[in-house]
Order: sequence, then C-alpha cells, then structure tokens
Amino acid sequence: MATTKKKAKTKPRARRAAIKTAMGLGKKSQHKNPGLELRVFREKLGITREVMARLVGMSLSKVAKLEAGDSSADLQTTRRLLEIRHLLDQVGSIMKPDFVARWIREPNEGFDGFSPLEVIERGQVDRIWRMVFSIAHGDAL
Repeated sequence: MATTKKKAKTKPRARRAAIKTAMGLGKKSQHKNPGLELRVFREKLGITREVMARLVGMSLSKVAKLEAGDSSADLQTTRRLLEIRHLLDQVGSIMKPDFVARWIREPNEGFDGFSPLEVIERGQVDRIWRMVFSIAHGDAL
C-alpha cells in the first residue's frame, strides 16, 4: 500500500509577508517609503508611471500613491508588481536596460503587431516569457 505525503502549506499571512518583503513593500522593507523601490526600479528602466500602471493593471493615482508611501499594496497587487518586476529584470538582462522602455511600447511582429505592453494587458504575459526564454537560450524565434 502506497503512502501519500501531504504537501506543506504556507500560512497565508506568512506567504503575504514574504511576497511583500521580496518586493520591498512590507513592514520589513529597508526603506521608510516602501514604494521607493518601485519608483527606483521603474526609473532605472525609464518606464513612466503611466506605463507601469498599465503593466500592473492599476490606476495612475494608485501607482503615484504607492510610490509616495501614501498607500499600501494588497496581496494581489503585490504579486502582480513582483511578477512584472521579475519579467522586466529578465528582459533587461537580454537587452540594454535603457531600451526596455521603448521596446515595451513599440509594436512587435513577434507578437502579431501588438506591443509587449498590449500583450501583457491582454493577459498573455506567457508569450513574452517564451520570447525571453528563447532569446536567452539562443533559440530561433
């Protein structure tokens, strides 16, 4: 008779805290203003608040409030921010980081003429991940 192992479950509160800490949005953030890390990251890549708001599905005012420290991010928003940050980090590793802001807004034949921003807004971020993986591993697209 086979025995089954139970999967270890992480408590929601601990998981939420870990995500927020990783994103720099939790109480354990090294900054007094937790949105500062988001702003620094966004500015490093030359991405405007408007584009960041579209990437994460937030209003422009919410992004501004988050960066100013006047608002906190819920778990879903924090996860989305972390996902977009990770994606843009990877994109920045395969192209010059100062080109990312331009690339994300321009129509791309690899995405049927849509810009990467539009692809993300359509919920098809996996298409961009596949492109990043292909380029990083030298595969032809």
